[in-house]
Amino acid sequence: MVTPERSPRGGRLYNDADVARLRRIKRLVDRGHAIGQVAALDDGQVQAMLDRAGVTAAGPDLAALRARFIAAIESLDARTAQQMLGRAALLLGPRALVLELVVPLLQEIGDRWASGIARVAHEHAASAVVRTVVGGLLATQPSGRVPRTMVVATPAGEQHEMGALVAALLAAVAGWDVLYLGPNLPAEEILAAARTGNAAAVAISIVNQPGSAETEAAQACIAKLVDGLARSVLLLVGGAGAAELSPASRVRRFDRLGEFDRWLQSETAAAGGEEG
Repeated sequence: MVTPERSPRGGRLYNDADVARLRRIKRLVDRGHAIGQVAALDDGQVQAMLDRAGVTAAGPDLAALRARFIAAIESLDARTAQQMLGRAALLLGPRALVLELVVPLLQEIGDRWASGIARVAHEHAASAVVRTVVGGLLATQPSGRVPRTMVVATPAGEQHEMGALVAALLAAVAGWDVLYLGPNLPAEEILAAARTGNAAAVAISIVNQPGSAETEAAQACIAKLVDGLARSVLLLVGGAGAAELSPASRVRRFDRLGEFDRWLQSETAAAGGEEG
């Protein structure tokens, strides 16, 4: 990709232009372009690809992307919103898409609905677009280098699946084989799936607010999972409704999606080390 000069002792000496070129190429590779497709391009061609993708030296303008997505949803132009999110997936990669774009978007849309700025139709349109794009990314993730299955679902009564879906994608990107079961699943069905799939972990998302009947049902679901899962199976609980739960000591609770992502990265590193 570059031809560095050599020091008297044979070491490579990279000048500023070399470093700038390598950084531009890395931004393209990070966003899904194969290294073989871009390594032979000249600097002008590389920059043109970045310009077409809307990538600046600091990466894509996330604030502008969010604003354009919100504008499309406000006009109920789901096709444009979906195309926009699909292009962003190529620019950012699935992990950054979730953490840097999708989660802030869902929070903003939820806030707009709660304040009366957005209608229920807007919230449903945004959820449908996110579900389509994130679900497609989840379906195309390759199997992990260290095969482990994680079952992801929401308990009975919990209809909100966005938290579970984005968590499933993060787990798949981190190398897990994910069995995503979607929302509103009784504990008995989650247990059956975990046993059939020989799962190493079960992840539950709870969004309903503390004190609601649905959250009480979720607490009962967790208790059944604690009793029914083998001790070797990790039980992970996250979401806005999980903060007030009092799970058993064997349950790992995540208050934020970023915390779950950091745990996934550390688990992947540990699993890779064990394999090596």
